[in-house]
Amino acid sequence: MARPEHQYDEKIAAEIKALLTFGVNKERISQYVGMSKKTLLKHYAEIIETTIPNRDEAVEASLFYNATVRHNVHAQIFYLSTQCYRKYGKAAQEQQVEEPKPLTVNFNVNPAVKDIKITEGK
Repeated sequence: MARPEHQYDEKIAAEIKALLTFGVNKERISQYVGMSKKTLLKHYAEIIETTIPNRDEAVEASLFYNATVRHNVHAQIFYLSTQCYRKYGKAAQEQQVEEPKPLTVNFNVNPAVKDIKITEGK
């Protein structure tokens, strides 16, 4: 005797959406809700297709915010190496090997402290 066909359930749909939002993969979600991956994909495909891109867009927005507003150097490097691969990725590094330019440091001395002499301590 065959099992009865799964019926769409709003409560399960909400759980699936929440789990997808937190990055849980489809295999684990199907185990959690007690159905096969095939059944999950058959009845909840629309939720999966809309939630995963939204989740990815949220991460991309956060990465971009950290790279631009918070000036997080690691986020900037990651963003440039993945989004601007031809210009900043490994392929570009292999093609362009340039000699580093000499470092130039310019600074202004406060007139109040310009006569202070620095001596070595013992």
